[in-house]
Amino acid sequence: MFEELNQARLLKDVPAILVRPLPVIYYYCRYVQTEPDEHLLLLFRRNVEFLSSALNQFADAMTQNACRKLADEIALLVDHDYDALLGWLDNWTLRLAEYCSKEHKEMRRCLHDLKPALIERYKSSVPALLVLLIDNEDDAERVSKTAATLVRSCYYQVGIGLADASDFSERIRHADVVLYHSTRPQKIHLDVSKMDSYRKPVIALSRTKRDGVTDEQAVRHAAQLIRLGYDVLFPPFHAAKLYMAIDRSFVKFHLQAEQSLVA
Repeated sequence: MFEELNQARLLKDVPAILVRPLPVIYYYCRYVQTEPDEHLLLLFRRNVEFLSSALNQFADAMTQNACRKLADEIALLVDHDYDALLGWLDNWTLRLAEYCSKEHKEMRRCLHDLKPALIERYKSSVPALLVLLIDNEDDAERVSKTAATLVRSCYYQVGIGLADASDFSERIRHADVVLYHSTRPQKIHLDVSKMDSYRKPVIALSRTKRDGVTDEQAVRHAAQLIRLGYDVLFPPFHAAKLYMAIDRSFVKFHLQAEQSLVA
């Protein structure tokens, strides 16, 4: 439901700071079957706690009982049975979208005052994933812009690395998610497949244009990665698209890895 709501732009009236915790919460509910590791469970709980707290702050500013009810309900999510999580969250997210659409003007007014403190609270209370951004096409300017978006608008920790750097393996071991900045290099599928041995989720960014012309090589390599089962993102690379993909990749990778160990 979360993906469908987002694709249909039904979340367009939900303030971005309230959308930010949703991917971890949603994909945790979608993929969890057994007790997760402590790091992932903490990430899930902190996102739920932040979302509930943020909605309570909107409720205080707007004196809206309906908003406080949404806050109280999402706070109880951590106590739901695994089998019931996703259906419950689908219903709650739809009601959140409907409420924000109905109270759009009032929420925008309150957001002006609440936003700076809410962003700082998110950054201080929710563990930040470490994203290793691989510059694999010698394009430092574009890589720096992507890194800035990941830090300023997605609230990740970000490292930038080169595949031939002496500390490459060490940096991958410390990363939570590996992000290749281009699908154009000839051996991109070999580079990405190496991440399997590190047991790290990996995403590749694929630009479809180069100097205004369709970049057939990048698109062809992207299609090959997709056939191999890897995640590939296509433009535009705005903040919400990046953090939804990164959070999904991290949560899904770790929960499915744990389930395979149990099996």
